[in-house]
Amino acid sequence: MAERFLAIKLADLGDALTATPALRALRSSFPGATIDTLVTAVGAEVLSGLDSVDHLICFQKASFDRLPPSLRPVGQALALGMRLRRTGYTRVFLFHHLFTRAGRLKYAALLGAIGAPWCAGCAEGKPAFLDAIYPDRGYGVCHEADYWLGVAGLAGAVNLNPRLEVRVDLLARARARQLLATALDERSFRRVALYPGSGSYSLARRWPAEGYAQVGRDLIRQAKVEIVVVGGPREEDLAAQICRNVGPLARNLAGATDLKMLAAVLESCDLLVGNDGGIMHLAVAVGTPVVAVFGPSNHRSWGPYQGVDWSSWLGAKSRHVIVRRDLACAPCLYRGYLPGTRFGCRSRECLTTLDATMVSEAALALLSAVRPAR
Repeated sequence: MAERFLAIKLADLGDALTATPALRALRSSFPGATIDTLVTAVGAEVLSGLDSVDHLICFQKASFDRLPPSLRPVGQALALGMRLRRTGYTRVFLFHHLFTRAGRLKYAALLGAIGAPWCAGCAEGKPAFLDAIYPDRGYGVCHEADYWLGVAGLAGAVNLNPRLEVRVDLLARARARQLLATALDERSFRRVALYPGSGSYSLARRWPAEGYAQVGRDLIRQAKVEIVVVGGPREEDLAAQICRNVGPLARNLAGATDLKMLAAVLESCDLLVGNDGGIMHLAVAVGTPVVAVFGPSNHRSWGPYQGVDWSSWLGAKSRHVIVRRDLACAPCLYRGYLPGTRFGCRSRECLTTLDATMVSEAALALLSAVRPAR
């Protein structure tokens, strides 16, 4: 009987992308298996078109994430699991941490209801609802994508060239070209994207807008680039502020694209400079070099995949670098076995004291090291 796998990743843009190396490992190692993935609507959008997934099963997780004392998430998990039980999955892969009691309870209910004969996941101890366990050593020990590769590896799945993946179709590229149509001489001007937002989860991850404006001006003056400022539908005003402070060679594209069109825009760029957030991971997935600005968030867990600290870039020659202040209090978000301080501290010195000159230097270095995207 052919195997049927279910991978569970109920997450938004950046988190969903961290599962793609593990999904590729499963597809490469089990080419005859059917691979279904339980995802959110955003996860379905970002994973659509990948040949590592056969079917995307959408689940609205907003109330599923509700904290105790509500028992509704457990009831939802049981109902969802019973629906999935009819499919007859032979293996289930849980790509989630189980640090909280509420999380363990709802995923125990979900996996129990699905009733697969073999379930794998990442955990500190030995929860009874998992048959195979990849040791969870907390945040900051390895990249999130490597945790999920470890879970897939419990079934013998291997990915020899792991990377984040997204499929950009021809229509998305055509729409991006139309949006980017410009009078600039594209033979002379390279394109750099700035991502000053962070998504809605934690606004504390945002480096001050003045820093991005300074980087934009530095790159225009020293590298002859045009700037596109990207972001989500609630980040237009922030992007407009930066464009005003950069000048006429900056354009505001925040909120002007859907996800695949944004991926195509990033694909056309020679570099992205941005905060920790889903759009930063999307740039990595399309192969655009990234300068990632990190403050309260854990750069080892959530940095650009296979990126390195700016201080060690010359030896590593990675396409992605992380610029950050090495403070004793940072990171405070996702540290050890705790989610940490989602909103950061009041002063956020890890970001407010980060010099724009350092970010510009990193951006200029990467621009000189990579070939133009167009």
